Amino acid sequence: RNTPAKAEVFLFGRDDRIRTCGLCVPNAALYQTEPHLDIKLAYLLYIKPFKKSIQKLSLKHEFKNDIIVSNNLKVRRLVKNSAKNIERKLSGIKVNSFKCVDSTNNVAKTLAENGCEEGELVIAERQTAGRGRLGRSFLSQKGGIYLSLVLKPTIPPQDTLFITTAAAVAVCRAIESVSGKKCDIKWVNDVYISGKKVCGILTEGAFNADGSLKYAILGVGINLFCPKHNFPENLPLADSVFHKKDGKIFKNRIKKQVIAEFVNVFMSFYKDLQQKDFMSEYQTRSLLTGKEITYEKDGEKFAATVIGIDNDAHLVIERDGKREFLSQGEIQIVGMEQLSV
Repeated sequence: RNTPAKAEVFLFGRDDRIRTCGLCVPNAALYQTEPHLDIKLAYLLYIKPFKKSIQKLSLKHEFKNDIIVSNNLKVRRLVKNSAKNIERKLSGIKVNSFKCVDSTNNVAKTLAENGCEEGELVIAERQTAGRGRLGRSFLSQKGGIYLSLVLKPTIPPQDTLFITTAAAVAVCRAIESVSGKKCDIKWVNDVYISGKKVCGILTEGAFNADGSLKYAILGVGINLFCPKHNFPENLPLADSVFHKKDGKIFKNRIKKQVIAEFVNVFMSFYKDLQQKDFMSEYQTRSLLTGKEITYEKDGEKFAATVIGIDNDAHLVIERDGKREFLSQGEIQIVGMEQLSV
């Protein structure tokens, strides 16, 4: 049979199910697997015939049912939800895992002030005082992913905006890798699925006396699973990635995969942040492009049309026949209810 040079295979654990494709395997046929395909059947049909080809790759671990091989040909095990186990999937990342904190950003700031290494990660199952932009509260019930990453970038303070934009793209990829659901980005820091918000991102920084950046804290909150009592009525646009209708879901494994995928993708962008390799994807995923919006400027409210996002992550709008470039501000899509998280 004529087979392509590369194929895609994505294998979860023995008790899990195939959800998407993720590995380029040389000399194997290309198969498009169906979501929720039984893992035993998938293994027999898609993996076993090409197991020898896969094992010929330069991998440090055996090819087993509970291993994911990612796009960069690294092996990541899916194991129990603990800091030590998550660390096994993240090269050089120290993980601090908590049941509940006031805010993962607060914990990360304390670590940074005490001189922790760059890349230290804080994860919590719940937050009692999670926050978003402008000091707004961020609903942080059990079922979500709440994490903060300590960064020490050597960039001008104004370029910290690219930390947020890179993180937004990384979140989209991580969510899509386990759900297959298309993600959009609402400028500048929110991720949406089907018009509903599933993730918020908050980057905070501390500065030295000379105005240079001392450190930055990247905070991410993902509504992965629906809260026990659903979302409150005052958050009409809030939603979760997964719902009961999605069928049986192995929550711990999905959580760990999203965390690992997000951190790995984000750190690959972060190491060359000023190259902005993520910007074209950020622009393509823009939820606002072509939409009629309202925004506030100098205390006044204006209506405009969104043209797109430029390479400096400014929102390009057209108002009264003239183009403007926004670097910050409150944006609301006309016809959509206000989301205050």
